[in-house]
Amino acid sequence: MARINLVLGILLGIAATFGGPMASGSVRNMFNAQLMEKAVPTPGPALPDGTPGRTTLEVSPIDRAADAVRWQDYQKGIQSISIYSLALVGLGLLGTPGKGQLLGGIGFGLGTLLYGGGLALGAYFNMPTIGVLAPIGAMILLAGWGGLLLAAIQGQGEKPMPVTVPE
Repeated sequence: MARINLVLGILLGIAATFGGPMASGSVRNMFNAQLMEKAVPTPGPALPDGTPGRTTLEVSPIDRAADAVRWQDYQKGIQSISIYSLALVGLGLLGTPGKGQLLGGIGFGLGTLLYGGGLALGAYFNMPTIGVLAPIGAMILLAGWGGLLLAAIQGQGEKPMPVTVPE
């Protein structure tokens, strides 16, 4: 189970890297393009000769605020995926056999997918209803932390293997 936790942590870390540093620019551009689709043409001020001024595109403050929250949710989701991927890697490296590995792996794995994935995917697809999964994922993440604690306690009595150097 420790190896599965280690591999799952590495895979989630790779996903967080793709979703964060590698894709954040294109995701932000997509969000901006979708925001500009909501822009409304607004006539500019009249010129001194009485002709209408140049028309500009205006985005409402409500749409701007919603876009800012959406971007924040995306970043928070990707950040939490990267944090909990490290927790899974740590759990896997701990390597203690027992229920702590199982509980921690399920808790961190499922909790990360529901919490971080719910936030990031809900923001990416502009479907806030997916974000409803985030509180459920947060509760499951508590089980992951409990599993990590249990794995650490179970491994406390183990003695490290002596390192032998071949001659």
